[in-house]
Amino acid sequence: MFVIKMFIFMAGTLGIVWVSRAALRDIHSHGFYRFFAWELILILFVLNMNYWIVDPFSFRQIMAWILLIFHWF
Repeated sequence: MFVIKMFIFMAGTLGIVWVSRAALRDIHSHGFYRFFAWELILILFVLNMNYWIVDPFSFRQIMAWILLIFHWF
């Protein structure tokens, strides 16, 4: 599982670097700091992906999906 997580992290980092390549050259742009925010979100995703499908039909998970769907409206 560690190898899969590292692959996802590296591929995600390469994607974020490619999208942010212009902003990374200018430290004073908001895109420079946005890069680090997206990297931290990617780290949170990789660290928590094992626990997302442990008990998918528990009350807590169902309520979380309902709140997520209502959030979009």
